[in-house]
Amino acid sequence: MLRSTSIKNDSWKPVKLLARQSVDSPIIDISCDSKGEVAAVLSESELNIFTNRELLTNIPFDNGKKVSITEDSQLIFVVSDEKIMCYDSWGQLQWEYLSSSIISKMHASSDGNTILFFSEKFVKVLNRFGEINWEHEFASDILDVSLSKSNELIISVDKSLFLVKNEKEITTLKSGINV
Repeated sequence: MLRSTSIKNDSWKPVKLLARQSVDSPIIDISCDSKGEVAAVLSESELNIFTNRELLTNIPFDNGKKVSITEDSQLIFVVSDEKIMCYDSWGQLQWEYLSSSIISKMHASSDGNTILFFSEKFVKVLNRFGEINWEHEFASDILDVSLSKSNELIISVDKSLFLVKNEKEITTLKSGINV
């Protein structure tokens, strides 16, 4: 039986396990919606989608790196080395975007309207339909990218930080620093 501790009372109490599901291969990443009703588990060989703690579907999937679900559970994004795929909460493929280079990292806004990814010197922003809204090539390799709740991008490259507003206006926040 699992146990949990209370910070207030410094005591232990039993915790009931609500669900247990197994997957066929080692897990790479997991994500769930804001209510915890829909969960996606990306393993080495498949994407498993659970609804209300029950397995809804499993989709064969190789070379997956990340899975992300929108807050409202309507969209599930899965990233592989050179592809971003979007599924609905029933596991039906909505669209896929094929990149010309290996995708380093992907972020999706909580509503799924903005999907950001980068690889090497390129950063691209897709809309919820997989269409490119904005892209930019930097002079040096991108180290990391972050997406704010207001959909502003913060991009770090070697010795510089950039802020991108409205997917068009690039401002240098700091240059000549060691990141």
